[in-house]
Amino acid sequence: MTRYLTNRERLMETAGELLYRDGLHAVSVDRLADEAGLTKPTIYNLFGSKDALVAEALERRADQLRAGMEQRMAAHAE
Repeated sequence: MTRYLTNRERLMETAGELLYRDGLHAVSVDRLADEAGLTKPTIYNLFGSKDALVAEALERRADQLRAGMEQRMAAHAE
């Protein structure tokens, strides 16, 4: 069975990619909406503001980096 991403998941993936690659000030909500295939009202309904979206995207990125480091450390634990 195919699992489809929720609007929130799709937006978080898109935001993580665009914000990391192009920077916070270079990525508008319009661009995020276009790239994620969502509307601006959907984004604001999910997060309330661009700042809240950016904060969650940064937290998600930090969690991913932390998990990767923990896996590498566990693989080389003595």
